[in-house]
Amino acid sequence: MASRRRASTAIRAQPRTPTPNRTSYDHRPPAPRTTAALAARRQKTGAALQRVHDAIARLRREKAQVSVAAVARRADVSRTFLYDNPDARAASLRR
Repeated sequence: MASRRRASTAIRAQPRTPTPNRTSYDHRPPAPRTTAALAARRQKTGAALQRVHDAIARLRREKAQVSVAAVARRADVSRTFLYDNPDARAASLRR
């Protein structure tokens, strides 16, 4: 009886093919609901950044310690927001 080689059971990485909806060459504008959601998110982030700058100014006026936790408490934002947002991080870590 001749021995047969078994097919390899290892999974080989297949090259990813772009999905029809999301391709790198598709330059369609986003859907209206997506545009509205993005605008709302930008507005909310902008308001939070303004609260961060106001909180830092208030802490400096009061000669209180400016720390990430203190700024987050005063500005009513999360510490994660301060660390993840580059503008908020630069403002809160600048002493």
